[in-house]
Amino acid sequence: LQEPSGLCHAGYYCERGSKVPNPTDLLSQGGDRCPTGHFCVNGTHTPVKCPTGTYNPSLMATNISGCLPCPPGKFCNGTGLSAPSGLCAAGYFCIEGAYTDQPSYPPTGGVCPAGNYCPLGSSQPQGCPEKTYTGIVGQGNCTTCPAGHYCPTNTS
Repeated sequence: LQEPSGLCHAGYYCERGSKVPNPTDLLSQGGDRCPTGHFCVNGTHTPVKCPTGTYNPSLMATNISGCLPCPPGKFCNGTGLSAPSGLCAAGYFCIEGAYTDQPSYPPTGGVCPAGNYCPLGSSQPQGCPEKTYTGIVGQGNCTTCPAGHYCPTNTS
């Protein structure tokens, strides 16, 4: 053989000395299927990690579209994740693609506004129910209306 035969197939990675374009065993074939949390385009020698705010639960992703945005209510903090890192913190809400459990500004979420509460894993603020209130931001629950007062639904 005077030169390489071709590129490693998308969805696989081929390290130096790979014997086939679609290896499934690193030790005997010099490569393997692209791991979860990564993607491998044609000719990949090292799997590419999914970016922060995304994850990939599947083997053999062939491009960056295999990296899914972190779902609402969860966050993906770091690269190369095969699953979300966890739930959005109480007092905050996480929309699609959040990369921290306490987002402080859009586009990935924010602090729960006054008059609303955001329990653990919130994807959006929820108005305080009848007979409760909260007058401050960043709350995971609402407070019962004190005696001698009234609190209609969603008040701050």
